[in-house]
Amino acid sequence: MKKSCCLCLLLCLGAGNFLAGPLSLTTHFGRLTNLERTSEAQKFVSEDEALKQGLTAPGGDVPAELLLETSPDDDQVFVILDAAVFPDRTLSPLDYLLVVDGRDCKCLGMAERRSGYFDFRYLLATGPAEVKLIFSCPASARLAALKSALEVPLPTITGLVLQEPEPVPEPAPEPAPAAEAGTADVAEGQPAAEPAVAQDAAPESENAAAENKTDK
Repeated sequence: MKKSCCLCLLLCLGAGNFLAGPLSLTTHFGRLTNLERTSEAQKFVSEDEALKQGLTAPGGDVPAELLLETSPDDDQVFVILDAAVFPDRTLSPLDYLLVVDGRDCKCLGMAERRSGYFDFRYLLATGPAEVKLIFSCPASARLAALKSALEVPLPTITGLVLQEPEPVPEPAPEPAPAAEAGTADVAEGQPAAEPAVAQDAAPESENAAAENKTDK
């Protein structure tokens, strides 16, 4: 029965595509609620500074000097997933990999939804909770999947659309058929037809001559 339910869930998660924006995808930990693709810098807790100051616990007020605005690498973008963790469920940034063009992209961190920064120290969210997971992938990528990084056989979420394909340009209008131009050339080479008036004039002169003979 469990295998059947798992297969059914896998088929449901793999059916269709899911565009960047609001989502409603049920998973083992809860639900994915939003997908964002961005090239803008994001705030991360500086691991070096936090460890220097002995701030090893996540949460609470983070001093401004501990926050670093980090941009994606060249030719890369950030992919941010909003997740709602259900009661009695957990989620870790180590649980999932973002698969793009056959390549596994590790999660760069997790954030409380309202905190505004990603914290390397935030390793486990216990539901109910609302969090964000951040990944980095090539900017050219159009589709992605979210698969389990654990040995537990969890369903893979496929069909995540990072960006729409570019529109196909309309074909250029076809030139006029060559046959029409050839026909026009042949017509130009033909001699002009004699006027119809000249053909009608001959019978009229013959009739006039016949009438003169009759009068005589």
